[in-house]
Amino acid sequence: MKDCLLSSDEHVTCAEASQKEAWRKAMRDEMEAIDRSQTWELVTTPASCRSIGLKWIFKLKKNAQGEVLGHKAGLVVKGYSQK
Repeated sequence: MKDCLLSSDEHVTCAEASQKEAWRKAMRDEMEAIDRSQTWELVTTPASCRSIGLKWIFKLKKNAQGEVLGHKAGLVVKGYSQK
């Protein structure tokens, strides 16, 4: 999980995000939502296939004055890597 993006003109690595409790909580919340909605099922990848990678997207929720209201993490598939 090395690919990450933080909106608001600031980039953060997953290693950096995992150092801060606010981002860790946002990541946990996203994983729990994925689990609750049964978005995916873990399976063994056949030798003839490759898995599609994932990417974390990080966004700061701000009010009209630009004050941070919260942290949002999203886990998305790298669909561009499909053949």
